[in-house]
Amino acid sequence: FAGMDELNKRRHNGVLWVYVSGSCNFRCAYRIDDRYAIPHNKLDEGLFLDRLDELQRQLQYTIVLTGGEPMAQPRLVHALFDRFSSTAKTVQTNGSLTSATLSLCPKLAPDDWISISYHDFAWRRSKHEKSIDATVEGLLDNGKNVFVQLMCTPDNAVRMSAAAVRFSELGCKVAMRRIHDHTPESFGQVERLLGACGGEDWALPAFFGREHKPPRRQPFRAANVYLDGTIGFVCKDEVIIGNLYSGYDLNIVDRYRSLPCAQVCGSCSCLWVSEPWGFA
Repeated sequence: FAGMDELNKRRHNGVLWVYVSGSCNFRCAYRIDDRYAIPHNKLDEGLFLDRLDELQRQLQYTIVLTGGEPMAQPRLVHALFDRFSSTAKTVQTNGSLTSATLSLCPKLAPDDWISISYHDFAWRRSKHEKSIDATVEGLLDNGKNVFVQLMCTPDNAVRMSAAAVRFSELGCKVAMRRIHDHTPESFGQVERLLGACGGEDWALPAFFGREHKPPRRQPFRAANVYLDGTIGFVCKDEVIIGNLYSGYDLNIVDRYRSLPCAQVCGSCSCLWVSEPWGFA
């Protein structure tokens, strides 16, 4: 029927992670991965966008704009939104750059999402916490989709649980995310508290490394694209399959496509779901 082709374009088939920035205005006590070491600059923005467009036509993935802090590069984020207007997109941000984030509101489609990674670093500076609250409120007031990932350690789990309840009551989707430095067992004493946060039903099993029933795990499909044009197809121990500027070979990743994502990436919340917003 009319519109089916457009719907298929926006279906969630995998995740194309585009690292928009190699820098961040937060300095958390931990690092999820080696993102601070990623290249900070594009060789040529026009060529970068053209080659990324060519890659995406082959993949047909959901696009996640991440960093560093992607909204530290708002012009590039807007250019990506303009180029991929018919593709489901998510911006993974710390939420503190309110004006830049809210400037995206006119371009956010019904199945685009702003995903805010809520770090305890914000609590050390009240201005950051106030900015995040203003970002969330502004997005919700504009009818936009907000997903809050609460980055948990055993020391902050109680406070993160309270924040999760607050964001859920405002109308956000929420998920507790375990910082990789800590084992699931170290959160055993607060498991009941974490389970009462109003999050997605897959989030708690993912947090503790358990199976979700019915299973929601998709076959691993993800690509990481960096600002210097290099492309890797695994989030951990990357397999480099090419460069946007010199070419790439998607055949290299075929042996990884059937693997559950948890066998490839160490993230606790990579139980992707079938909805357009479903990503780690």
